[in-house]
Amino acid sequence: MSMTTFIEQLNSIPFPPNALFLNIRKKACELLPKDKVERDKIYQEMQGGTAVLENEDTLNMYLNSYGNMHYAKLMEAFSRSVPQTFQDKIEIFDWGCGQGIATICFLDFLNYNRIACSLRTIHLIEPSNLAGERAENIIHYFYPKVKVNRLQKTLDELSSKDFEKTNTTKIHLFSNILDVTSFDLSLFIHFFQQTFLGKNYFYCVGPYYPNNKRVDDFVVATAPDEVYGIFNASRGQWKNEWTIALRVFYKNFKQVERLEDIRKRIEDFHKKEQFFAGYVLDAVAETYQKASFAQEAESLYHSLSAFEVKSNIALGNHKEYNSVLAVLANIISRGLPTKAPLLLENYFANFFGIATKPEEGKALRYTSTHKLTAEQIFEALHIIDPRFEMKYYNADTLTMSYNKAFVEQYLIGTNREYLAQLLEPQRKLSSIVRLPYENFVKDQAVDFVFELPYQSDTKGVVINCNGLLCQSLWRNDLKASFQQIGVTDFISEWQKNSPLSNYLSIAQENYYKSLTGDWAETLQIVLSPIAIARVERMLIEAMMSDVLNLSAEEWNILVIERDIPCAAIAIENFKETYAHLIALAEIDQPLPKINLSIISTEAFKDSPLHLKEGISTTPSNDTFDLCLDVSVLLHDNIEALPLTVDAKTVFIIRSSHYKKHERQICTAESIVYPPLVTKDSMGKYESIPEREAHLIYFLQNIFRKPAFRMGQLPILSHTLGNKTTIGLLPTGGGKSLTYQLSCILQPGVSVVVAPLVSLMIDQVRSMRDIRIDACDCVNSGMTSAEKNEKLNLLQSGAVLFMILSPERFMIKSFREALLTMTEKNYLHFAYGVIDEVHCVSEWGHDFRTAYLHLGRNMMEYMRTKSGLKLPIIGLTATASFDVLADVERELTLGGKLEIDSETIVRPESDSRPELTYRVIEVKADFDSLKIGDKIPNKNTRKIREKVAETKKRYLQELIKKVPFDIDKNNQLGENKECYIKDFNPDVFFDPIEKTYANAGIIFCPHRTGNLGVKENNSVSSSLINNRLLKIGTFIGGDKPEADMKTFIDNQQNIMIATKAFGMGIDKPNIRFTVNFNHPSSIESFVQEGGRAGRDKKHAISYILYEPTEYVHFSADKIENIKSKIGNTEYLEKYRGSSVLINDFHRIGKTEGKTETEIKTLLQFIREQKYIENADKEVVMYFHNTSFKGVKKEKEILSEMTHNILNVKPTLLKEVQTKLRDALGDEDLYLKIELKKNELVVYSEEEKNKQYGRIFLGSLNPRYINLELPLCQKVVNKLISILRTYEKHQAEDLNKVIEEKDVTKIGIYQAMEKAEKGGYVYVTISWENSINQDKNELLTNIKQQIEQIALRKGWKNVEDNFNLESVDNYDSLITRIADSSNDPNWERYSNDDACRKLQRIFLKKREKADTDKAIYRMCCIGLVEDVTVDYSTETYELKVRNRTDEEFRQCMLEFFRKYYSMERAKEKVAEIDRAKGRNYLDKCLGYLTDFIYANLEKKRYRAIEDMRIACEDSISERNKTGNDEWLKEFIHLYFNSKYARKGYTVDGENYSLSEDTDEQGREDFAVVNKYIKIIEKDSSGTEVDNVKHLYGATRLTLRAHPDNAALQLLLCYCICFLGAGTNQTLKNNAISGYVEGFMKLYELEKEGIWQYIDIFNNYIDNKIRNEEQELRDQLVNKGRANLTLLIHEKELERITQRYINKD
Repeated sequence: MSMTTFIEQLNSIPFPPNALFLNIRKKACELLPKDKVERDKIYQEMQGGTAVLENEDTLNMYLNSYGNMHYAKLMEAFSRSVPQTFQDKIEIFDWGCGQGIATICFLDFLNYNRIACSLRTIHLIEPSNLAGERAENIIHYFYPKVKVNRLQKTLDELSSKDFEKTNTTKIHLFSNILDVTSFDLSLFIHFFQQTFLGKNYFYCVGPYYPNNKRVDDFVVATAPDEVYGIFNASRGQWKNEWTIALRVFYKNFKQVERLEDIRKRIEDFHKKEQFFAGYVLDAVAETYQKASFAQEAESLYHSLSAFEVKSNIALGNHKEYNSVLAVLANIISRGLPTKAPLLLENYFANFFGIATKPEEGKALRYTSTHKLTAEQIFEALHIIDPRFEMKYYNADTLTMSYNKAFVEQYLIGTNREYLAQLLEPQRKLSSIVRLPYENFVKDQAVDFVFELPYQSDTKGVVINCNGLLCQSLWRNDLKASFQQIGVTDFISEWQKNSPLSNYLSIAQENYYKSLTGDWAETLQIVLSPIAIARVERMLIEAMMSDVLNLSAEEWNILVIERDIPCAAIAIENFKETYAHLIALAEIDQPLPKINLSIISTEAFKDSPLHLKEGISTTPSNDTFDLCLDVSVLLHDNIEALPLTVDAKTVFIIRSSHYKKHERQICTAESIVYPPLVTKDSMGKYESIPEREAHLIYFLQNIFRKPAFRMGQLPILSHTLGNKTTIGLLPTGGGKSLTYQLSCILQPGVSVVVAPLVSLMIDQVRSMRDIRIDACDCVNSGMTSAEKNEKLNLLQSGAVLFMILSPERFMIKSFREALLTMTEKNYLHFAYGVIDEVHCVSEWGHDFRTAYLHLGRNMMEYMRTKSGLKLPIIGLTATASFDVLADVERELTLGGKLEIDSETIVRPESDSRPELTYRVIEVKADFDSLKIGDKIPNKNTRKIREKVAETKKRYLQELIKKVPFDIDKNNQLGENKECYIKDFNPDVFFDPIEKTYANAGIIFCPHRTGNLGVKENNSVSSSLINNRLLKIGTFIGGDKPEADMKTFIDNQQNIMIATKAFGMGIDKPNIRFTVNFNHPSSIESFVQEGGRAGRDKKHAISYILYEPTEYVHFSADKIENIKSKIGNTEYLEKYRGSSVLINDFHRIGKTEGKTETEIKTLLQFIREQKYIENADKEVVMYFHNTSFKGVKKEKEILSEMTHNILNVKPTLLKEVQTKLRDALGDEDLYLKIELKKNELVVYSEEEKNKQYGRIFLGSLNPRYINLELPLCQKVVNKLISILRTYEKHQAEDLNKVIEEKDVTKIGIYQAMEKAEKGGYVYVTISWENSINQDKNELLTNIKQQIEQIALRKGWKNVEDNFNLESVDNYDSLITRIADSSNDPNWERYSNDDACRKLQRIFLKKREKADTDKAIYRMCCIGLVEDVTVDYSTETYELKVRNRTDEEFRQCMLEFFRKYYSMERAKEKVAEIDRAKGRNYLDKCLGYLTDFIYANLEKKRYRAIEDMRIACEDSISERNKTGNDEWLKEFIHLYFNSKYARKGYTVDGENYSLSEDTDEQGREDFAVVNKYIKIIEKDSSGTEVDNVKHLYGATRLTLRAHPDNAALQLLLCYCICFLGAGTNQTLKNNAISGYVEGFMKLYELEKEGIWQYIDIFNNYIDNKIRNEEQELRDQLVNKGRANLTLLIHEKELERITQRYINKD
């Protein structure tokens, strides 16, 4: 498209064009390609609006994407215009004009407001010819009489000769240009002064970057005569999530200044800055936190942590920070206030006796002696100096006579004199209100302001004198008009406001106190730590500014203490902290000698806090490098005390009147700390004591822990070395501390990813408890305003830690914000932290696929100062070798993250001697469900209910028994460190002063129902009448229940929760946990059970296990049994019913079957996995939800790659989006009830939570079951939205918005639109249109059922057939069979006749299906990136057009994560032989098969491992009477030496994972290798070694379930260790034997026979005497059975070959 074409398109725009810009934008949008893929391609070319726009399409796309934002910002600026702007002839200067957006919007503003003015010339300054030409052509087209001067230059290239000198009024437009750093501001203003004498009006808008002062520097350099608008807004504080920095001002240039004078003005602007630092002593905090005014006291401390500094040098504007100094600054400002260093604690405890020092080895807490009362502390925080003489009042700030008169006549010498120190003079109005405001058009100084430092609706008082005394109470929600009052009445007016009156009355009392005796001591105890922190922070600032140079021989420092003593201790503490930090970092930069001089006052000259330093009370004549003039009692800008000192640099430090901005974290290049530990050949870590001592200093001072726990130091050694680390520590091992200390000791911001809202909140709470408040979290339970507020803290660098979900990294705007932090705010990152990193594996493949992209996203968008790759810290308590391997693979997706062999840091011991694991067998009685020997179909569903009822009854008894179980362990006295002192089981559940000393958690598998947490018939309802218990509930989700805090605060003693409560919740007094159902893996059990005993005292973790097994005999199962075994016709009588396994023997005998026939039948049933169990069914529900089957996944992939069936947007979805945006709640969900013509609004997270319903005919509401005000707010807002639609009946809201674009082509076709090696962007809806219209899906399925029934002669389904609770194909067939009462549907469900029915059903795509498919495409390199848009519920995929060879390379990289290079190449070669329409189809199909052959089987085996552990534990406990077996099993499961990479014996590698993972071996040599090493490995006994081999084999089988060598090793281990009565273990051994050798036969054919003999000999020598069944099946009959199976297989192969030949 040519420029001429674009201009011609504008001829339909009417003139005069009131909305010219909006019409131009509309035309530009219309000219964009209709094809969405093409539009996305153009959008990406713009690079977020930063790229040079080189063609018409990108110009149009810029208007489409950013036009509305520019328009809104410019109109906001123009609204600040004053009438006199347009009185004379005007010229417009559009600087960096682009397409002329600012000029066109300005002309629109004039037309819309009917402002008549004489426009002489429009100057367009733009280096891009294409954009400038368009701007010029548009203006010529619509304003042909206006002269246009277009200059194709950069701003630095301009000169005065480019512009004609005129006496017109000049309008300067700066839109998104002043943040560009490529031109010199001082030179630019100098050019202005030379060129534009006379009247100049400036309109400046752009994005807001809190740490980028360039816009302010521009204003300062200009030195405005009048300011009409100053407005900064971060994301969410203005419109549409846009940020804005707005400045509107006027300047009459009358002279040309020297360039150096302009530069000096900018420099002087930076000589005053607000800093943040403050300490509080333990004893002080302990005392006031118990008072009724604790919140007000905390607010005062927070207020005092902000202080003002004036200097003779520029402050705080450092683009580059010294790394060590940045860390020290962050340590001081980590909390406002933060905990005082131990040196301070000790000095104050010694000097003033305010605290009892901690016992050695205990937590470093200084307990209050209550020498001070809470009231005394509170009073001391109301700062004022009673010694201040009004002759030193800073009258120079009072520019008007009536200001001075107010001070002199109405304050000095009256009982109001104290107000002179509180009222801030001449504060800018723009710091209080957004201009224009009421009658205030331009910015001006308010005469006096007092801002109340309490948290209150009242923010303070604003006073204007101006001949009359006027005041306004200044509130958070209202800034009222000024009201005239009597001069003598203003104090009485204030007294009517309680918070204001309280503060002022205390301040007034303090004003009349003498700074002597107890009061002087109180002030020192409370305020000296604040002053000390200020001095330390400013020493760091002096070093950052090179005022104090480290290369100097000595520093001469003078500190003038205007009130509270601080200097001596500040210097000593700083020296100590600095010395430890550089020693830890091994940086040879010691401090020079410090010569400290202190000038104190008479009141404090004898204070012990001076540490006997030479104290003077008179000025010094010496010369100093630095002078610190410090006062805590005096506020900034109040006094003009004499300062006669000879110092190169002076810092005048005073308390702030108010907080002007957020604290600023200092970021710099990360420090690479040398190692803290060494590691020997056996993998054992040894501390380097002298280095550990330096780190312990920071541990004690920051976290108040006396020493590191086992395993923490190796993790810290790796993380502080700036390396990616995956750290394992047992539950309660202090893993959070390892990342928190690492982050604090690096100069950067860290983002922490946590899986649960509750965990985020708990992490923030725990850090704030130790006064690290530079942390926050963002979660989906917050309103959009709250999220934006928190994210703005991150983007502005106000926090060291931001905790959020992995999904946040999938949002485009968040990614852009992360990049902006570095590029515009000069902030850099230290670490990306993934807490509970096992979720990458366990949840990433289930329902949180964002975890699978997390490593890549962190690396891509979190930039380090050095430019090196971001180190990632992953932490977990429950990751086995297998899970860790998966974590490594997924975090390295895309090749961004590199992980070395030392990345995983494991503890040497995961022992938790305080914790007992116990599995309790709870058998249900199913006789009431039986009719004869069978449980009919209608009762099969009641099996789980019966189990739940039985467990609930047992749970009642267990709760009574728990205290005595704990007491028994306590009395044994085997672990003295675990002993609970004064434990009395009789009062275990009793409260003490309304709090509970002991607590327990009951984990339920579901949220609701008879196995659930809440509602009728739930676990919590079964305990509700238990008087011992105060019950809380927790089901996780976006909005964690209030019970979580109540429970943590010990106001409840039982928490009934889902497993979401099993991660990260750190409550020390949990004495027991109960898993109502066995978890899905041993990892999950350790995670959940590990909540108990966090105080290292005796605790028990129980599992309630119901062992009963049964078979549900569907028609297809019976058919299969009959065809494979024969002579089982009697099973037909059980069709549609269930039979308990325990009844099989009796039934078989009744039917005349032999023992062998019964055993054969049972073995076949087990092999076919027909056996069910109520407990197992629960976890299999979640398993089957995560893995819906290979066919299902391939069907979804086929749709997305060939013909995307995106959701068709409806009005309902549009209304829902508007409602969520209006209320800032993403949890609101709308559902239409068509028959009732009603709209229901409820919680998406908790479907039972309804806010109300609306009768759509009348729009009348009905509120439901939540708090009425909340319901009214939600429903009424919804009604107001519906009223904006002409039609809003149910059928109207369900209609598709046809004009909305819906992608219909597939990803393959879209990819072809990109150039080779290029990218294209494809939008995919979360679900597809088939899932969207469930009625149509049901109709199609019923039609297909009817066709099959007619064709096959089967029965059809009933009319009331539906798809409720049908979540997979098997359940669909069962539903059809039940509805039709025809078993043929089950018998032939997989026949060709049903194939189309299956495809129709499987095509339904839900969000979880989409997530998995996208991840599969990422794995093969088809999709390189993905972002999510929650408002439209879509994904945007970045698809790369690669060659087949490039895709082969991607697949090779993928398989290298699992195998050696040789094996990976074999896998890639197999892809060519796979089925598929093209190579990509083959890749996706092969990958899906691979995932199911590995990951799905691995997850299933994890369930089996958990069940085996339960069964064996019950058996072993019955034998031994203790629980030691389970504990040992779990230990070996996680820590088997043979699963560890690099494990060697006598120099030879014995890592089972390396043999099978990397080398892919499964030959018999591997079996020989590990069986033989059992006796030779001297690191353990033979039995211990077999247990290690057993653990390693089970773990490795997870990843390779079909590996022949592993199957045989499992068989060997079971035979060696014994199976006892555990039938599952026996079956494992037998199936391992058979499957292992059958696989070996496939690999090696005839050589197998010698292997069988060798292996049988191994077993015969080691099998226990009592294992006769195993000896018989394996040693005696094994070879014969294998011979028969092999002959059957060969016969089958010959037959197939013969059939194929014919």
